[in-house]
Amino acid sequence: MDRDSALAEGLAAAGLSAFFFWGLRFLPLVGIVFVPGAAVPLVRFGARRGARAALAASAAAALLSAAIGFSLTRSAADSAGQAAAMLATAGACGIAGGLARKRAASAVFLALAVWGAAAGAVLWTASPESDREIESRFDAMTAGSIASLKQSGADPEALKTWQASADLVRSAIVRFAPGLIAALWVLIAAVAFFLGRRLGAGEPDGGGFSRFRLPPGLAAVFVLAGAAAAAFRGPVRSAAVDVLAPVMVLYFLGGLSIIAYFARRWFRTGVLRAATYVMASWFPFSAGTAILGLFDWYFDFRKRAERQAIGRQE
Repeated sequence: MDRDSALAEGLAAAGLSAFFFWGLRFLPLVGIVFVPGAAVPLVRFGARRGARAALAASAAAALLSAAIGFSLTRSAADSAGQAAAMLATAGACGIAGGLARKRAASAVFLALAVWGAAAGAVLWTASPESDREIESRFDAMTAGSIASLKQSGADPEALKTWQASADLVRSAIVRFAPGLIAALWVLIAAVAFFLGRRLGAGEPDGGGFSRFRLPPGLAAVFVLAGAAAAAFRGPVRSAAVDVLAPVMVLYFLGGLSIIAYFARRWFRTGVLRAATYVMASWFPFSAGTAILGLFDWYFDFRKRAERQAIGRQE
């Protein structure tokens, strides 16, 4: 009976994952949510049933995604690409959710973050035309924005300033694309992993997010990458920034987990906690959140709070 229920649950997770993988990507502006949307059902299933079950559900979701892709494009290559994309993103998150049942969630998530960052860097390096594709898409968006500004009666100086700013942003995006892709993956994986675990295991601390910790050695990576970005130019600086960007996002998540820990102790209502999280994520407060996560390896704010609580009870 339990096997039948697990099979039904796995098929439902695979179907929802494939549905979100294809359906959410067409949303205007926020279409990137299709990745965590597709991953959450698989992580939830993995948190309930384990890594092997999550792997089977991920494979089923990949097959469904490939079938949908083939029905839309009639291309076997596109279909295979959709299956690989599903397994590499949502499937990896689902398997990580299963592994975290018997392993430290922080370590599993860090491995998931490294996996996505490394895979993104390899794909970018193996696709020499990626930078031109990004440039062409960005230029198309910029041209549309300038045309809209002209229709609204913007003066020529404002248009020149907008064009210069757009060119600067485009060059920065292309130059540091691997690091930006890695940073985006860390954020996406965090949403999928911790939200899916909370939905699957029903943990009161947010799927373990308020207990998320980073290894002390990561601080050395941060210092070395920051020093290289400041001291060097050219390819060395680009590589240093590519490493620094995802590391900063990890420290932001670490700081946000500390805030989540104390918010759950101090605030009874979810509205106040949600407002606190939004404020901590809003620039420039997000920089302070990242600094909080960076110094946690030394101060260990949560352990100090627990010691103080024990001391007051005694």
